[in-house]
Amino acid sequence: MCDPETLHRSPRHPHAWAWLLLASRAAVAAAWWGFGWWIGMPLLLASHAPIW
Repeated sequence: MCDPETLHRSPRHPHAWAWLLLASRAAVAAAWWGFGWWIGMPLLLASHAPIW
C-alpha cells in the first residue's frame, strides 16, 4: 500500500515537462524546416502524443 502522505506530496520538479516540450518543439521545427511537412507532421504528432 502507498503511504497517504506520498499521495498528497507536491512534485519535486513541477515544471520539468515544460523544458521537454520546448526541446521537442525545437527539434520538430528543425526537422520541419529541413525535411518538409511530410516528415515534420508525423514527428510533431509522435513527440507531443505522450504529453497529451
